[in-house]
Amino acid sequence: YHPHVQVIPVEAGSGAAIQSKMLEMAQRNGFQMKEITSDLGLNALEDDWSEGYFYAEIPLPGGGDQFRRFIYRASAVAGDGNNTNGGNRRGRGVPLQFGREVLAEVLENADIAQWKACVVSKEKETEMTEEFRKSLSNVLAS
Repeated sequence: YHPHVQVIPVEAGSGAAIQSKMLEMAQRNGFQMKEITSDLGLNALEDDWSEGYFYAEIPLPGGGDQFRRFIYRASAVAGDGNNTNGGNRRGRGVPLQFGREVLAEVLENADIAQWKACVVSKEKETEMTEEFRKSLSNVLAS
């Protein structure tokens, strides 16, 4: 088991739709996202993340660096109150494609739900990387 980090930029103003869909889909999949209302880092919230977790930062309206934070912490203990279906998620861990699946529904683009559908050629990847670097340098220069 190893961590998967997926940082996915979204349109300004899309946070409410993403949050609503994420909470709906979590419930539909048998787990509960909890909002983190403190400004503490994840390590201050829990000592043992070995069972895995799903963490999301949802942008607030108006853009900028304000967001709401949500977490689902997997647990191997059935019925520990960390899920909504009496412990039936035992052993399933964290749904690795959950974030992509949420965005696929919000954006109405089923193709992006699985990362393998988004693979591009090495040449295209190099081109996209250079474009990203240029755009980032423009932002940092201003």
